[in-house]
Amino acid sequence: MPSLTSCEAKSRYNVIYVEDRAADFPVTRTILQKNSGATVIRIRNYKDVFSRPRQNTIFQKQNPSLILAVKTEPYLYPGPDVCQNFGFDAFYYSNFLLNCPFDCEYCYLGGMYNSAITVAFVNIEDFRSSILDASQKHERMLLALSYDTDLAAFDGVYSYTNEISGWLREMPSLSVEIRTKSANIGLIRNLPPSASLVFAFSLSPQSVIDRYERHTPGLESRIRAVEAAIDIGHPVRLCFDPVFTAAEFQADYDLFFETILHRIPAEKIRDVSYGFFRMNDSFFKRIAKNRPNSMLYLDEYEITDHVVSVRSDLRESVAARHLEKIFAHIPKERVFVL
Repeated sequence: MPSLTSCEAKSRYNVIYVEDRAADFPVTRTILQKNSGATVIRIRNYKDVFSRPRQNTIFQKQNPSLILAVKTEPYLYPGPDVCQNFGFDAFYYSNFLLNCPFDCEYCYLGGMYNSAITVAFVNIEDFRSSILDASQKHERMLLALSYDTDLAAFDGVYSYTNEISGWLREMPSLSVEIRTKSANIGLIRNLPPSASLVFAFSLSPQSVIDRYERHTPGLESRIRAVEAAIDIGHPVRLCFDPVFTAAEFQADYDLFFETILHRIPAEKIRDVSYGFFRMNDSFFKRIAKNRPNSMLYLDEYEITDHVVSVRSDLRESVAARHLEKIFAHIPKERVFVL
């Protein structure tokens, strides 16, 4: 599969499963119209397909299918400790989608679900009501919308981001983060800039992208997307996460940070996220079993409170080297390290 760049996941599904109760939603009709050549299979409940045991997730990534479903409560979840909250006491995430158009080897989703099929929830008004209710209970609330997916990469199939952008006027306490590896400049240009909607771009050296981030846009394409977002006036967050400590990557990281921090004006960046590869230990074990040839899951790690992470001595030495470069351009108070 080629990298997804301009339109990302547009019309790439050969099979679309539709829950009976999802059939009449406007989102369903829009997606089916865009994928008129797909085989449509009606199902009773999305879990009948999505939660089956012993699915071949590698085959499913190579032959993407989509499920259109109706989500039931809850629509919001507390933000996990392994993620940045960027100073917000009220931190939540919401999953309009399950699974991701991309196929990153280090992604925890491969250990969380039995399936690599993407699920798109079509009852967006239920999400809106729940988000509105939560936002009215907090003076400042952060909502991460690409926790279980890459929402911007799905925009060619259905623009959840456009829907969410339209909600912000009635939710003044809400700050939304759209985390992405996408290079979807069309989406960036079409959304009106808002101080409440932050594009958080995941950036890695090209060697890391080539090794671990299959089907994703290359570094240069992502940098151009960052530049486009800044030019239009969108708040931009740079995410150097996950960082890898293998010696073979360190010279590439040096050049990577120099390139990014000289090319993108520091005053145009809202903040920076920096963190190492880490994962829930049960997810890690499942992925290691499914990817027996992956050197990433054969490496040595430490486990603390059921979280697999890079050894602390490696984290400290590599972080010192990287953060010295970052702090030379970005004030420390705008760099969030996890």
